[in-house]
Amino acid sequence: MEIRLDGNRILDRTSLSLYMEEVFGVRITNLDWLYDHLTDVNEDIVIKIDQENLKIICKSDFAFKVLMVLGNSAENNEKILIKFI
Repeated sequence: MEIRLDGNRILDRTSLSLYMEEVFGVRITNLDWLYDHLTDVNEDIVIKIDQENLKIICKSDFAFKVLMVLGNSAENNEKILIKFI
């Protein structure tokens, strides 16, 4: 699975939940659940983040926390790869 992360869709809990439901088919209501879900994934997932979306993420405290959760998840699950493109 390949995901091109859209920084505008992770700016708050509600938008994150809707976005993750589209991506994974699961409603993720908080960052702990996102981490738990990603560390349990058994399929390869490549999360691509371009410079434009990285700038959006870095301007939002919540989106930056999401990025940190993604990074921690990738660190603990070899099936997840984050690519900065």
